[in-house]
Amino acid sequence: MMTRTAILLFLLLPAAALPQDLDTAAAAVVQISGIRNGSTVRGSGFVVGLDRDKATIVTVSHVIAGLENIQVTFAADLTESFPAGGFLRMDAENPKGPAVFQVRGAIPAGVTVLSFEVEKRPRLGEPLYLLGFPLMATSLRTTQRTLSARDGTSLLIDQGLGEGFSGGPVLQNGKVVGVVTGVDDQTTYAVEAVVVRAALEGWGVRLGGQAPDPPPAEAACVPGQSVTEDGIDYVRICSGTFTMGSAKDDPQAYADEKPAHRVRLSEFRIGKTEVTNAQYRRVQPDHKGEDNLPAAKVSWTEAKAACEHFGGRLPTEAEWEYAARAGSTTAWSFAGDENSLSDYAWFNKNAGDTTHPVATKKPNAWGLYDLHGNVWEWVADWYAPYTAEAQPDPAGPATGESRVLRGGVFDGPPRVLRSAVRVRVRPGDRDRFIGFRCARDSGQ
Repeated sequence: MMTRTAILLFLLLPAAALPQDLDTAAAAVVQISGIRNGSTVRGSGFVVGLDRDKATIVTVSHVIAGLENIQVTFAADLTESFPAGGFLRMDAENPKGPAVFQVRGAIPAGVTVLSFEVEKRPRLGEPLYLLGFPLMATSLRTTQRTLSARDGTSLLIDQGLGEGFSGGPVLQNGKVVGVVTGVDDQTTYAVEAVVVRAALEGWGVRLGGQAPDPPPAEAACVPGQSVTEDGIDYVRICSGTFTMGSAKDDPQAYADEKPAHRVRLSEFRIGKTEVTNAQYRRVQPDHKGEDNLPAAKVSWTEAKAACEHFGGRLPTEAEWEYAARAGSTTAWSFAGDENSLSDYAWFNKNAGDTTHPVATKKPNAWGLYDLHGNVWEWVADWYAPYTAEAQPDPAGPATGESRVLRGGVFDGPPRVLRSAVRVRVRPGDRDRFIGFRCARDSGQ
């Protein structure tokens, strides 16, 4: 994809703009997003240091100052976002000063590093190439502009490009000669590369590096593979992307299921069934109830502690819905209407106002039982309204008043057994309607 972009640029730009330089530079640019004062903020940045599992990224301080849940998307691979990690330094007293942070993890293949041009300063009238993400765009934009004026170490470029370009590189001959610091309607402002380079060196930032080796080929993940760990049967759930929540025109949906939004999840494992009374008695020996019935009257804290006792954790709300849907986009996980629900779930039309032994109805396509009905299930997240933003591995807010229950219940109507339904409950509540199932990270 990058190569085709470079070829198209070659047809539009003068010969001095080498397509391979732009292609290489584009693979170093990132989009930065996060939440500030309840609103989504976006900007750009670029990679200046690269190791096998770590990328060092430069932007300007006003892009990330006060930003929560910072996410980074590499232009080299727009299918996945990464949370910003440590090593955060910025010129806090100057909103147009440089800022630097790191992303850790499996850095996408093809990511490159940009270097600074500190020997030559661009001259008035010379062409410059600016790379960044317009505010609402999901793809990188590369544009040619002209240096129109100087103000000390500031560069004034002949046209405003939009605030989303802030933090992006200004290039000449494939090297960074400036970093965009802001825009207005007529002008894009940048600071010279020598200023940014000096700040990074003063902070001890390691520049350069090589692109990471491509990951070794792995056997294809097959959802539904089962393994027993610490007395719990877990099912393998492969990584993937799905639409979480309900469409705005869904007549059955409740308001807190909207807006629907895209979520990308890493591979994980989740319990094949709800935790039973027999399993829970290994944690709480005095717990009452028939062995194969789902453990109920368990608070969120007790459920969390039990999963940790078994070497796992509670699933996140996104993991739970992804597993429940099992690749489906319908109200329930099976390819049928409400009349088929009795084959998969215990609910108000067949349960007789009581719980039933786990795994006595049909499983979903990934081999999981009772995700519709029987008992509500605790998940890890604090309750909060949805946003429309795409998210990788969301874990919910850091604090809150209520936790989330999922899955419906034995005395509930079909509508509350849908895969998208969510209920908020105080974490200390215990009730005969409330149980849980556990999850584990992949390979744990």
